[in-house]
Amino acid sequence: MALDGLTACAALLGDLAGARAAMAESRELARPDGEQRLGEARLHVAGGRVDLARTALAEAARDAGHLTYKGLLLTDIARLGGAKAVAGRLSDIAGQCDGDLAPARARLAAALAAQNSEELVAAGVALEASGCSLPATESTAAAAAAWRRAGHARKAARAQEQAAARCENARSPRLGGVVVAQGPVDVPDIWSALSERERVVARLVALGWTNREIAAEVYLSVKTVEYHLSNVFTKYDIANRRRLRDLLQHTLPLISSS
Repeated sequence: MALDGLTACAALLGDLAGARAAMAESRELARPDGEQRLGEARLHVAGGRVDLARTALAEAARDAGHLTYKGLLLTDIARLGGAKAVAGRLSDIAGQCDGDLAPARARLAAALAAQNSEELVAAGVALEASGCSLPATESTAAAAAAWRRAGHARKAARAQEQAAARCENARSPRLGGVVVAQGPVDVPDIWSALSERERVVARLVALGWTNREIAAEVYLSVKTVEYHLSNVFTKYDIANRRRLRDLLQHTLPLISSS
């Protein structure tokens, strides 16, 4: 269990090598279980494969016997763009559990599914009160993105400031606005010229990965990675990986991959 927690923490901090090493050691010591699948999901997120993360979480939630743990897994699915699929199940769990945490998780999923800015802020407050700082921050960031799309610049700026004040250096798709439920993509301007796949490749290059390592991680051929990277270079009018790292490095704490 300690290794599975280490996997998740390393992934959240962007240490993919450390997360992989912890995951490999955990699998050598025990059969895969819910804790391992949670760590696996967060490793997939850090590597840009949100689709695989949602699959791992859904499988773990299906087998989870404890309602509180099932709620955690379903909440992570909601945080990764699957809120509409799990909001009802989280509401059911909230009705069967004591305390404030399960209702806060259900409120988050419902707010993400509806893209209701006021409810997203309220869910963030409820989650923070329950000790869930990262989901609380994500909820506030999602509120900022929704307000920005609706043209409420002041409310968006205030919510973004609140989100930026918490969880320094954690990587999360929703903190960068890349995953905003099922709505449109909203990313910092420097990333907006890139396609989703180009963002994945550019981010991993900026983190120091080779083309071969990227290809293995995201299940593409090396030539396809080279193609996407060439497009990135063209769009940014740069010629090499070092220049790309210099250009994107300051955005990496805010951006994960969609």
